[in-house]
Amino acid sequence: MALQLLGGNRRAASASARGPWPCSLGSSRWADERQSLRYHSTQMRILFEDGTCEDIDTEPVRGRYRLLATPLCSSSDLRLGDVVELTSEGDIWRFQRVMARSPLVTVEYLVTRKIAELPAFHSLLEKVRQSGGEWERAFGGVVFIHLPPTSVPWIKSQMANLLEENE
Repeated sequence: MALQLLGGNRRAASASARGPWPCSLGSSRWADERQSLRYHSTQMRILFEDGTCEDIDTEPVRGRYRLLATPLCSSSDLRLGDVVELTSEGDIWRFQRVMARSPLVTVEYLVTRKIAELPAFHSLLEKVRQSGGEWERAFGGVVFIHLPPTSVPWIKSQMANLLEENE
């Protein structure tokens, strides 16, 4: 399978992936190539309501925090661009609630290494940024594409073409 659209929120970390307790000192990003927005960001260790903990880049917004990356291990439905309320518990920040959802729509894909290494794929991701969107890549082949709602049909068409040409 070259590409698969992922539906729903199926990501959850096992206890072994998180370490002995939810906020193990290891990063939940597993040192994979991952692209995200970089403004005046601060990495925060966030404890989510499902007990998982991740180091997430954030940006302060009027006493709240904008997520500059999509949480990978939490079963929460949070995405890049969401503004959340957090409370400090020492070095850990506890997620309280979503204050504002990102205006971008997220489309998720699972791509093979062959697709991920194509110049056409990288060109497409650059066009996503030029159209006012953003993208992230985790675990080598999980790709989150965040776009204005009007661009979603365009990305689905472009990805379908890319797949068809490279099967």
